[in-house]
Amino acid sequence: MTRVSYSLFCLLLLQTCAPRSTGAAVGPPARPEVSVSNAEIRVSFPGCPRAEATLAMKDGEVLGLSYVAVGGILILAAPSGEVAPPVMTAIVGGEIAPIADLDAYLAERAATGEQQTFPSRGKIRTAQVPLKGRFAGWRQQKKAVVIDVTLSSGRAEWWLAPAATRTHAGDYAGVSWQLRLYDVGRVYEIEVDEPVAFAEGDWRFQQRGNQTDDKNEEEFRLSLQADPSQPYSMSKRKYGARQQPFFFLGGTRGTTLSFFDRVSCSEVGESQVGDRIVLHSAIPVNAGPRGGLVTPVKSWVFRPAGLSDKWDAINEWTWAWDRVVGGLNDQAGAKLTEPLPVLFHQQFDTPGLECAITPEQRKAMAPPKFQDSWLYRFANEVVPKAAAWGIGVIELRAVLDTDIDHAEAECPPGSFATTSVCSPWGLRISPKLGGEPGLAYMVKKAHDRGIKVAIWSAPAHQSVCSPVVRAHPGWLMFDAEGRVNNRGYVTLMGMDLAAGFRQYMQDAYRRLRAQTGIDGVWADSYCAFGADRDMSDAAPYPQLSELVELQHAMQRMGYNFLMKEDCGPFGLSTRSSGLNGVLGREYLRYYFLYNHGDPSKRYDPDSYFRTLASKGVMEMRVPRDFEALPGEARDRIIRVNFAYREVLPLLKRRFVLGEGDTWQGVAWADPTGRTRVLFSFETFDWPVPAGARGRELMTGDTFLVSDGELRTRPWSVYLLEEPAARGF
Repeated sequence: MTRVSYSLFCLLLLQTCAPRSTGAAVGPPARPEVSVSNAEIRVSFPGCPRAEATLAMKDGEVLGLSYVAVGGILILAAPSGEVAPPVMTAIVGGEIAPIADLDAYLAERAATGEQQTFPSRGKIRTAQVPLKGRFAGWRQQKKAVVIDVTLSSGRAEWWLAPAATRTHAGDYAGVSWQLRLYDVGRVYEIEVDEPVAFAEGDWRFQQRGNQTDDKNEEEFRLSLQADPSQPYSMSKRKYGARQQPFFFLGGTRGTTLSFFDRVSCSEVGESQVGDRIVLHSAIPVNAGPRGGLVTPVKSWVFRPAGLSDKWDAINEWTWAWDRVVGGLNDQAGAKLTEPLPVLFHQQFDTPGLECAITPEQRKAMAPPKFQDSWLYRFANEVVPKAAAWGIGVIELRAVLDTDIDHAEAECPPGSFATTSVCSPWGLRISPKLGGEPGLAYMVKKAHDRGIKVAIWSAPAHQSVCSPVVRAHPGWLMFDAEGRVNNRGYVTLMGMDLAAGFRQYMQDAYRRLRAQTGIDGVWADSYCAFGADRDMSDAAPYPQLSELVELQHAMQRMGYNFLMKEDCGPFGLSTRSSGLNGVLGREYLRYYFLYNHGDPSKRYDPDSYFRTLASKGVMEMRVPRDFEALPGEARDRIIRVNFAYREVLPLLKRRFVLGEGDTWQGVAWADPTGRTRVLFSFETFDWPVPAGARGRELMTGDTFLVSDGELRTRPWSVYLLEEPAARGF
């Protein structure tokens, strides 16, 4: 029998029906207690549990956050006792001139013969300034304690407050912090270290989406006996785009959770120092509500819980994801994109691909008649196959009007334009493929079969040759060296969404949907151009917020399937990845879409089944490769596609089941808690209330549970409903 008791599962289902926390910091009504000594400022927030935070002091100067504890459990503490103050990155001089004449600018680029970079229009000078200063007193501001600090230039405020949140697992409590800066000049980010305490055997999970075959997802069992030559570490990544926007750590003593109160394009890395995981963060500051500059509010909360094994820890991690990512989506007015089986089509560069066009063919061809177009052919040849396989979304890449669709004479000198299909000229469908009428025809054929259609798009970069760039050079984005941000791509230019380009793209997406009826986009460079900052702005700030606002506007237009490059809170995260080291760990593909370039591994039926069971997606790519699979493997993938799509509306709360080292399956509950779904990978006895009725969706068999236990079969999908008189 599986170790999970029926009573525990009932408790979790009751929590399923509870409303989601809004994420606002809350705390006990009792007044905080503050004590000041030569070495520290200690702030205690009475309650159950009691939360404490300490700022270190030396020679009368306030340094940084040195200690956080919840209910007597240590959460943060400097490993050596020495606390380094945060460091401000300030702009201390220089300026970047705008581009008035793009043709002249490109001619200057052509004269240098340097394809990878653009000419400089100035340079920004920066300095690293430690954020430490004289202690100037403290005050209470509603529930927060504000520590005033006099800097050598300007002043700072540390805001410490009680924090709490609730996940499906239970209540968390702790402390939040925020820095507010006044009269400090042009500061654009603050670097801060946070040393997180962990216990032997704690679990650390992280979705990353690297392109290599190893470390596609991070799963660490932390140990104080780790090999010193190979310490745990994670390179610095953008927290609001490429990484998850939260920190999770769970084990036998309980669960630590940390997150920002809003989307933040912070860069966060990790390294192990003894029994600490030190978070190294570069946090952007923005204009505050009453002047000055502020960081986001950062909460550190803890829940006492005896997570007895890996499966408990995975479930707690899942519910942390639900809380943080769901809360950020609610805050932004965005909706979660529900994963669906996806058929990916690149057009070329994929061996054996049907309906392929080589770059040479596309460059040479003229716009065809409608019934001879590529999109017309694709609609009639591939869409019916996708429908028969249970595909929910067809994703088309390389269908926009790009460099490859234009003659050399149309490209200005200095563009170095080639045959790129990733350098868009605005946001139109290539006339060589059938244009907007061809895509509309293909979308209609897909919709008739219950399939959505998404296209590759680039919301924050354009071709050097794009007419919109030539008409609006003021919308370009610059790096600190005063060069147009191209991230090393020869034919691309980064666009500033905080300028008029966001409205241009919003209007273009509206027009495209009105003309074609498409359902979604795969947003390229989400973590790159989409999250960069324009250093020519007076107050450079990452444009991720503008990208989220654009996405929200698209959802209001009817775009209901949004994918994006890399991890993050908004849209279905995607990444090209390998399977090595990931097989059997598909539970971390939660709201994540994977593709695989190796056809020998692309359609592993067991991995495919476990991925869908986890509410992730593994793309199908080459129809011919799929058709060449052994019949049993192909049929099992098709059947689970249809089964998954039937139960998807019910998959709201996930519970991963395991016994020892064996992952047995995934159970789900619907919003009411009266219906549940079980994806089983093994044979085991699953406690079910007597009288529950169900269907096994892979075979279509119906059954009635009479004795309170369901004997599962491997690779089965069970849909169970409790009698009306009782709820799960």
